[in-house]
Amino acid sequence: MAPLSCHECGRIVSDTAKCCPSCGAQFAVPASAGTWLLRLGVLVIAGGMIGRAVVHELYNDPVTKAMAVAAGAGATVLGAIICIAGRLTGD
Repeated sequence: MAPLSCHECGRIVSDTAKCCPSCGAQFAVPASAGTWLLRLGVLVIAGGMIGRAVVHELYNDPVTKAMAVAAGAGATVLGAIICIAGRLTGD
């Protein structure tokens, strides 16, 4: 724990404090690694679903469509794994 200076009153406060005990000024709390992993996982899932839908609509070749489905499924699984990792790291 490193002491920090309050941006409002200048008093020394703990780096784990959410607000200054002296003046009540709020401190920004950065997002944890778990939160960032959850966000990344959701983006990967959404990107895989959107990419699969776009390729599926644009190409008539059955092999290309099958590859798009497989890539979309792979992205969904990867996104789910990233989300699980985010939940396991916790907030």
